[in-house]
Amino acid sequence: MSKSLRPQQGQSLSRESDAAGVTSSAAGPTRPGNRGHFVNYLPQDEAVAAGRGADEGGLDPVEAQRVVDYLNGELSRLLKLSPRDFWREVASDPSLYNLLESFLQFRSRWYDFPYRGVKGIVAGIIVGEFELSRRVFMTLYRISSNRDPGARAADSLSPRDHAGIVLSSFPLTSVCKKLLSDVGI
Repeated sequence: MSKSLRPQQGQSLSRESDAAGVTSSAAGPTRPGNRGHFVNYLPQDEAVAAGRGADEGGLDPVEAQRVVDYLNGELSRLLKLSPRDFWREVASDPSLYNLLESFLQFRSRWYDFPYRGVKGIVAGIIVGEFELSRRVFMTLYRISSNRDPGARAADSLSPRDHAGIVLSSFPLTSVCKKLLSDVGI
């Protein structure tokens, strides 16, 4: 087994890559220290978490478990940072955006199962998948506000700085960026 969580790099995130059986990572870092701290959550990780076999896209349960454990650790570390350090990392680590985008794209929601037909699917085998979902949500929640609860005003970002960081770092907010420019922020 390779020591790298994601040994190869792909070009884009798409459901078509899942259907084609692509096993390489989408754009983003392969390991800590290589352009960021985070790796992407890929369709095969979701397939393993849902209890699917190799014929249904669940390629490597050991690798999927390592990815979930690693991401849980990194997001836990990020969420424990002081407001100043948190925003420094959010602004400087492009792999965080890649993780959030890939997780939101590939993670199944509770309402997906009736349409996918979970008949015969057993419970997922990935320990920590619920915690990972919670940490992704808490990261998005913390990013969505310029002020941490209980933080001093000096440790908070101004609304303009917050908008600048979020809108420049996270293209998924491009609709919000358009709306904010319409109101003059």
